[in-house]
Amino acid sequence: MGPQLRGDWLEELGLEIPETYDDYHDVLTAFKENYGGGLWLDSHGTQRNNVLSAGYDVHVNNQDLATRPFRLIDGTLEFDAATDDYRDFMRLMHQWYSEGLIYPDFLSQQDVSTPDANLVLTNQVSVWAADNNTMVTYDTLTDDIDIQPAPLPRKEPGQQLHLYTAVGAISDGTSISTECRDPELAARWLDYNYTYDGTLLCGYGIEGEGLQFDAEGNSGYTDLVLNNPDYITVACSLMYSKFGGAGVIDAHRFDASYDEKQMHALDLWLTGLDTDHEFPSSVQFTTAESEDYQIISSDLETYSSQAALQFITGEKDVEADWDSYLSDLESLRMTELTDLCQKAYDRYLEISEGE
Repeated sequence: MGPQLRGDWLEELGLEIPETYDDYHDVLTAFKENYGGGLWLDSHGTQRNNVLSAGYDVHVNNQDLATRPFRLIDGTLEFDAATDDYRDFMRLMHQWYSEGLIYPDFLSQQDVSTPDANLVLTNQVSVWAADNNTMVTYDTLTDDIDIQPAPLPRKEPGQQLHLYTAVGAISDGTSISTECRDPELAARWLDYNYTYDGTLLCGYGIEGEGLQFDAEGNSGYTDLVLNNPDYITVACSLMYSKFGGAGVIDAHRFDASYDEKQMHALDLWLTGLDTDHEFPSSVQFTTAESEDYQIISSDLETYSSQAALQFITGEKDVEADWDSYLSDLESLRMTELTDLCQKAYDRYLEISEGE
């Protein structure tokens, strides 16, 4: 998942692939003036995987349930939407919106994570975020366009980014409930998923069907998955192997299906990127903490998400209304939630260090 743009427009205008926010501003300005297309945002005013906001080291209206609305700096948790960096990012987004650089009807983009192909074909959007399979889909809509990947925007060239929803990292975990009819069998199944044979079964499926080995003994998908005439590779893989859940899944198992541009996109998106400031999703809460977390975080995220849209569009003034916005967050028990999460994180560290 990463930025994509109209490479044909870039070439026609003699511009380079953008790297910094200033570069993106210049490219978006040129696109607007010459073609009319703007930056695509979803209805939450953001893009998936913190693609747009990672350079400011904050999550903005992240819809991934595994990503909690905190960042971790030197062992201390901070509620993203109350930080100075978040305020600076809101300033930037409002500036771009005021200059007409953002697709004006972004609030209508309900329940979608990428722009509709028609918006690309009709030149209404010029820069967006999507996965590398979607990039190829847009690229093949017509011979008149050329979609190119671009790096995640940074404040300055070479900046290391520390927020990303990592594929292949430790997930939330799997539990066996008290209602399970055969907990011993369930435990054996979970354990098997972490063995060598279980890893192959989870990641690729049954040998000769989804799984094959090359001459060097390396595992991979068969042509049935990679070149299925009816389904794209990712969709087909769901029929013959697991996509997520308990087990060890090879994050690079789809690489064999990617062309040169798709591999280049992955290199651009993942270079200079880590998850050091993510609040680990593997941090567990007690039952009481979990109940409080759900209630408080729901109220906070609902309010901060709406406020983000208001800051972007100018309905709220990021200068004049910021202090009252912080007071509202505090009245919604922001500090209480931060303390709760910090306690759970500290406990997680103690357990991890003791193992």
